[in-house]
Amino acid sequence: ACHELLKKKFAARGAITLGDLYHEDDIIFGPALSEAVDIEQNRACYPRILCTDTLMEFLSPINNKIEGLVRDQHRNWVVNWAFGAPQFVLPELDSIVKDKIACSSKSLEKWMYLQQILPVMYASRRSL
Repeated sequence: ACHELLKKKFAARGAITLGDLYHEDDIIFGPALSEAVDIEQNRACYPRILCTDTLMEFLSPINNKIEGLVRDQHRNWVVNWAFGAPQFVLPELDSIVKDKIACSSKSLEKWMYLQQILPVMYASRRSL
């Protein structure tokens, strides 16, 4: 889904964690939500979906090479936007990122991050 957002020139960021959460109708609260929001606001400064240490500790005994996740250039585990996406999408996304870099001074750093991480994501992706 993230690659579909990027095709519309919208770069998403966020965090995934594991923990207590209360969710009923339109009411959501709990320490897991607070942690995810804090990480999104303070650490996910680039377009990426960070995975918390809590989540990675939970997943590591299950599978030490977790499909759908990659390490970015900052050594953080992030959701692989390319997981399940067809290979032919990469040149289109790369073109969008290059256009954004060429005309964007305000958010240049985030688009440069994407330019570096997208090939890594596509290299480690698996089509569904």
